[in-house]
Amino acid sequence: MLREIPSHWTPVQEAAWRTVHEFRKGMKGGAEALGPMLGKSAGTLSNEVNPESSSHKLGLEDAITLQLMAQDYRLLHAFSHTLHHISIQLPDAEPVGDVELLDKFSAWQAKMGCTCEVIHQSLADHRVTLTEARAIKTAGYRHIQAFLEFLSRIEQLAEAEDARRTILA
Repeated sequence: MLREIPSHWTPVQEAAWRTVHEFRKGMKGGAEALGPMLGKSAGTLSNEVNPESSSHKLGLEDAITLQLMAQDYRLLHAFSHTLHHISIQLPDAEPVGDVELLDKFSAWQAKMGCTCEVIHQSLADHRVTLTEARAIKTAGYRHIQAFLEFLSRIEQLAEAEDARRTILA
């Protein structure tokens, strides 16, 4: 269901509305599918994400549950953008060994190289287009995510070492 969004809606309002109304699961979609998953009627959920409705508002806990159920994080990114922050998905925790740590380190460095290459190519003609700026942003986010994966592994090693010392003490 594509709809022209009123110009007075904020990015957060638009993201909440689109998260609900663009959701699809099987034959159902939108508030009809998501409402029951959140323990609400379709009408209530539709009203909660409708900025024109003054009687219903989506609560913060419901906003989190909504995003998890829909596996759609536009609302999170709209919040982040509005507050001049970024959101990057953290890696799942996995066992850490020397090879895995080295793999994460080299992946991080490879992403850094990719980011530098995208920047280098974008500046080849001494100007940057909007498409090139978006490519730099995407490459940069991938680089940051690779660093966070590496950092997560380092923290796991430190936690394991602390636990080992506690047991031996």
